[in-house]
Amino acid sequence: MTIGVDLRPLAAGRRSGVEEYLLELLKAVVSFDHKNEYKFFLNSYHQSEVSLDFIKTRKNVTVCQFRIPSKLLNLSLRLFKRPRLNRLVSGVDLFFMPNILFEALDRQCAKVVTFHDLSFEHYPEFLSLKRRLWHKVVGPKKIAKSADKVIAVSEETKRDLVETYKLPLEKVVTIPSGVQIYEVDRQREKEVRAKYRLPQKYILCFGTLEPRKNIKTIIKAYQALRLHNRIEHALVISGLEGWKIEEVVGKDPAQLKLEGIVLTGYIDPRDKDIVYAAASIFIYPSFFEGFGFPLLEAARAKTPIIAAANSSILEVISNAA
Repeated sequence: MTIGVDLRPLAAGRRSGVEEYLLELLKAVVSFDHKNEYKFFLNSYHQSEVSLDFIKTRKNVTVCQFRIPSKLLNLSLRLFKRPRLNRLVSGVDLFFMPNILFEALDRQCAKVVTFHDLSFEHYPEFLSLKRRLWHKVVGPKKIAKSADKVIAVSEETKRDLVETYKLPLEKVVTIPSGVQIYEVDRQREKEVRAKYRLPQKYILCFGTLEPRKNIKTIIKAYQALRLHNRIEHALVISGLEGWKIEEVVGKDPAQLKLEGIVLTGYIDPRDKDIVYAAASIFIYPSFFEGFGFPLLEAARAKTPIIAAANSSILEVISNAA
């Protein structure tokens, strides 16, 4: 079988949940599947910063790279259902989409798509107007209904897909996300601490800085503890800046620093394990998650976890929090 894989989520070059999911999946699949042929569809007008070195020696993997401007490609896919993605990579029996994106495929080409959550359906207030319009135009429900199989990353997401989109139960299969398990090497800890100005003792909050992650509540709770001298740890908040960043962390980063709060910004994937491992506690207060990669990353680093008891979080972390 020849399988096409959509690598467009990697085009931006930054690694958050979907990108981690896709990279971990690719590494696992190419390491054990030598029978099927894979054709990776990558479209990026600019050079992607994500390394695909792990597939260079794989004879059954071909990267089909294009430089079509994303907006032009999306417009053409939406209005004209062209180009057919399976034809761009030529001769695939099945096309796998690791996330919902604009697409067009020939009917004879099987389609499998992963849904990470339906937060955009239940909490539209956590999305910018631009993102709400994007979801409306791309049509997640239509993509799910037209797919031959839908992958849910958790049982909670499967239940949500079946109930919200009225999908047949047998159409949705749960395949939990995963990370590689290994002993975290802390030899570079001093270097990483200096790079991100990490305090000696800290509580870590990791994720995109946006309202859905509920980071604002953690900041308020931490400030209350500091006000009454009930905590000696600093609070380290790491991740990409998202929508309504000022609402999440406030308008004055200097004031946060005085209060013992450190904003590191984006963490290089090569440093992430050490940032987790050096933390005294990892806290994950998100309002809604389809999975939650940071939970597994913190567990891999053997860092104690405090997490919100909602959505798929209990399923993912179980009694380890």
